[in-house]
Amino acid sequence: MGFSGQFLRTLQSMYNNDFVTCQANGVTTRPVYLGRGLRQGCSLSPMLFALYVAEMGHELTCSGYGVKLFKVIVSAIFFAVSNSSASKLPVISQS
Repeated sequence: MGFSGQFLRTLQSMYNNDFVTCQANGVTTRPVYLGRGLRQGCSLSPMLFALYVAEMGHELTCSGYGVKLFKVIVSAIFFAVSNSSASKLPVISQS
């Protein structure tokens, strides 16, 4: 993606040493440090996930791997469409 500088440092500081605890009957557990994933409920998480998925989709498309469907190589499907608008979707990759 090419993120760097202050923006990247800000993201890193948000996730550095991130942990969760659980409280039950007045007793709190020791912290469990998180090594992966996005923060649940964070307003920035959907955008970070979308950026990750967009990059992953691009990499899959460029790989040339996938299932040949007629004359199109389908590398990934990231959503489902249940109505007639499916015919208006862009082609992911062509061989």
